[in-house]
Amino acid sequence: MSARRATGRGGAAALAALTLGCGLETSGIGWNDAPWDGAGGDGDAWVEADAGDDGAPPPTDDGATETSPPDADARDDAGPSAWCGDGLLQPGEECEPGDTESCISACGPGVRECSPVCTWDLCRSTAVEACNGVDDDCSGRADDGPGMECVAGMEEPCGPCRLGARVCDRATCVWGECAMTVPDACEPGTTEACPAPICGAGHRTCLPGCVWDDCVPDVNECSPGTTQVCDGPDWCGEGVQFCGDDCRWGRCDGSPAWDCDSAWDTQTCERYPGCYGYRSCDYGCHWSSECKRIYC
Repeated sequence: MSARRATGRGGAAALAALTLGCGLETSGIGWNDAPWDGAGGDGDAWVEADAGDDGAPPPTDDGATETSPPDADARDDAGPSAWCGDGLLQPGEECEPGDTESCISACGPGVRECSPVCTWDLCRSTAVEACNGVDDDCSGRADDGPGMECVAGMEEPCGPCRLGARVCDRATCVWGECAMTVPDACEPGTTEACPAPICGAGHRTCLPGCVWDDCVPDVNECSPGTTQVCDGPDWCGEGVQFCGDDCRWGRCDGSPAWDCDSAWDTQTCERYPGCYGYRSCDYGCHWSSECKRIYC
């Protein structure tokens, strides 16, 4: 506590004692006439005559207990953070939270705000950021205004395996398209359809080096033009399959091709004009040469 405040407080106490003594003398009660609390001494243990049994002062007329705001000494001892935000500029505080004021930044006129601990934040420039490669608003980054993606004129790698390049537009600070420096580069692990050299449709897979592998047919049962022996119907015996241009095996057939495939198959035939009969399916699945008569 400062010496000035201690002196002021001692003077106030002396004045209060003098006033109280005068009041008592005027009413006919002297210092020695005040009620005594039995402690003895030179009158420093007297109590007020109107105090209650518990020694508390009598209530005021409106029944409310009077409170006093904290004095300056209490505020000083607690420090500025204890009273920050009470709406009053206390000793040690620079401002109240929510306050703003104009200031001068490294980029010219700006504005600063009061922090939660009642000190001023750094001065922020009010300059508008432009797409020009310059930090116009002193934010620490050039070309970082609304809608800007990059610094005007800068270039960076892009695309699969970063084998391409893109340039930041000097007028809008937006990235341009990725121009691939390696033709037909791809993203490793991806696949795409491709025309296979044989068998028709196929697919290819991108290798770790961002280049495409060979096109592989989607169906590759056989090589076009090749043949294989196959099991035909029991009545026909073994047959032959031919591999088509789509790399799929054809149906199992005889060579020459079977005419029928069961002993129960028949075919209408003409024995002579106006007389018809039938042929049966011989073993081996070819029609019999004999036209059998039904009736004529």
